[in-house]
Amino acid sequence: MEFEDGASNNSGNSSVRFVLLLHTLPDGSPQSTHWDLMIRQDDSLLTLALQALPPQTLHPSGLVWPARRLPDHRLRYLEYEGVVGPAQPGGANRGSVRRVAAGWAVCEVDPLSELQHRWRLSSTELQAVFVYQPCAVGEATQLLIESWNAVL
Repeated sequence: MEFEDGASNNSGNSSVRFVLLLHTLPDGSPQSTHWDLMIRQDDSLLTLALQALPPQTLHPSGLVWPARRLPDHRLRYLEYEGVVGPAQPGGANRGSVRRVAAGWAVCEVDPLSELQHRWRLSSTELQAVFVYQPCAVGEATQLLIESWNAVL
């Protein structure tokens, strides 16, 4: 796939790349296997962990879906699939990642409250719209899913 960030769309907002990865963790890991939703923001990826994917839905008032903010990830994860090496030499195995969707994301910030970001994701595998309220790394949060249509 060939991408160029910053492409303009019909709404005048610029689009950035996103990726949805299945992060499979090894047996005995303190965390469980989850989905990593990563959206490019400048020189890193905003990363949200989802324990499960939302169901196929069209819910204009929003379906509340739990997520956890992870530390920002490197841009290489937009393309990378495979074993995730230890964070430090001699560190623990961090499992593997497999890309299940990749495409474009557009953020619409509420002009009255910059605390809510409405994301529109578009790819061959996933069409989704949700509201995310930015939070600190490690915090649990909730996505308000307006629509989620995945062919994974």
